[in-house]
Amino acid sequence: MPLKKKQFDWLPNIPLLRAASQSCLGILLINWVAQGTRGMDRGELVFRALLEVLLALVFAVVLRLTSDGPPVLDGLAGLVLAHTVNWTLNGHVWVCFRYCPGYRADPDLLNAKGRAVIAKVEAARRVQEALVIGSFADHGLRLRERSDMDLRLIRPPGLAGWFHANLLLLHLRAWAFLRGFPLDLYAYGDLRFLQRFRTNETWLIIKDAEGRLADMRARTIAYGSSSS
Repeated sequence: MPLKKKQFDWLPNIPLLRAASQSCLGILLINWVAQGTRGMDRGELVFRALLEVLLALVFAVVLRLTSDGPPVLDGLAGLVLAHTVNWTLNGHVWVCFRYCPGYRADPDLLNAKGRAVIAKVEAARRVQEALVIGSFADHGLRLRERSDMDLRLIRPPGLAGWFHANLLLLHLRAWAFLRGFPLDLYAYGDLRFLQRFRTNETWLIIKDAEGRLADMRARTIAYGSSSS
């Protein structure tokens, strides 16, 4: 399979900058800085910011207690460490690695891990709406060597639903990072966020308690019936 190209439409049209952004290091650096926030809704952004502030404070305090450096440097180091932890355990690192020349994954292992992720979503009782978008559904529930899994959850209403959904995101992303699985995962509080996806993409519906997802798209597959 040919090497994937990552497009950053928001970058200035400067040839050298564009070329650098297409390198493996450039893609990873941009993702470390932005961490997929352009694809998040406000509910996820708030949780992510709160988590990063909390981690930064913890790291800064530990550094302050164990070093003799200036407090400002301890604070900056704590922020960098927190940002990096958020990027790895709560991000999409392996999704980015797919754009690197040396990346290859065993499709059988990818598919086994993808089905394990789906099983975790099915077991999450509070989340009642979830779907996979893109190649996994379009290619007969199979991931290829450079594929990722585009998983979207619809966040339950209320503070408890917001907290539970974001903890589930953190759990699934950390699981995927530690197992080298390219999981592109977000949770939305509003179904209208799903309208940004191409109309010719098939939706693999994992959960649809009220039938709202099926009503939005003609090309849908129910996971239970298609995976048996």
